Amino acid sequence: MKQQGEIIDVKKGGLFPLHFQLFGVILIVGGIALMKEFFFVSLIPIGIGVCLISAFHGTRIDRSLKTIQEYNSLLFVKFGKHVSYQGIEKIFMNSNKLTQTFSTAHTMKSSTFKTQVYNAYLKLDDGTKIHLLTKKKKESLVARVQPVAVFLNTELSDATHIVT
Repeated sequence: MKQQGEIIDVKKGGLFPLHFQLFGVILIVGGIALMKEFFFVSLIPIGIGVCLISAFHGTRIDRSLKTIQEYNSLLFVKFGKHVSYQGIEKIFMNSNKLTQTFSTAHTMKSSTFKTQVYNAYLKLDDGTKIHLLTKKKKESLVARVQPVAVFLNTELSDATHIVT
């Protein structure tokens, strides 16, 4: 999270999964190894690798212009539409149960994994909800969202105890 004057930038995480980012590192290392023999050809895997590891998404809130931008960033250039807002009602947190089932073709058996995740949303005065962050631990979510609530001078509501 980065704060500059009247703007706060909440980064959600990488745009690509971890295994794609690791592949990006391998492409960069491979491109550097090729650089001495095939300079221009080596720029292709280096460029793709840098794109894979530099891509992320987030939310940028400008207090002075009263705009919110949900963006995707590639090579540190942010792409996303700016949306105006009148006021912010609150930031609220809730919890969800995430269930993943993995099946194997060889044994025809499946395994189900259940985890609890915590989400933070920004609720505007017109009822629009904007997703801010998702974390596996409630404490780390509160630590990341509390400065945003202070910056926006709004309440942080905890709805994680409500079971649906």
